[in-house]
Amino acid sequence: MPYYSGIKNYQVERTFDISDYLVVNADTAESYGAELEASWELERGLTLRGNVGANQTHLYGYTDPITGQDLSGNRAPYVPNFTALIALDYKMDWGFRMHVEYVVMGDTDYTDTNDNVYRQNAYGLLNAQIGYEHRNFGVYLFGHNLADKRYFTLKESDINAGVIGEPRVLGVMAQMKF
Repeated sequence: MPYYSGIKNYQVERTFDISDYLVVNADTAESYGAELEASWELERGLTLRGNVGANQTHLYGYTDPITGQDLSGNRAPYVPNFTALIALDYKMDWGFRMHVEYVVMGDTDYTDTNDNVYRQNAYGLLNAQIGYEHRNFGVYLFGHNLADKRYFTLKESDINAGVIGEPRVLGVMAQMKF
């Protein structure tokens, strides 16, 4: 499904140190793209799902609050240019469950200046879960980021720091629904 959104007073954050930041507004931003989602039941209990989205969000009427440089036309920070997911779910009547997915995040700029040093290139994460469910109880073995991909979820140019994404995580989870 294609989309377009015109946004007035798009807020952009700038960080100066560990505790000080400034929020400034671009006069407008334009966001456009498309999303597609599909699901196929390959056979009883076995479902293949997927989705993909492409996005471009650009700032207009915007200048760097420190240097005064015109940044109109730059990509908005924190907005990946695409996302995708492919997943396989298997559910048996007697309670066995399995889920495997590959999630992709596209290139993401973390600065309003679109500096390549503070851009996270596209990456993919492999996640899986296997377990047993009965009525409102479930127990599962799970793994997130099974390939142990190294990536950032945030990069701050003004303080030259970032937040590293979650490493490989393996665990056991129990769930009860009320």
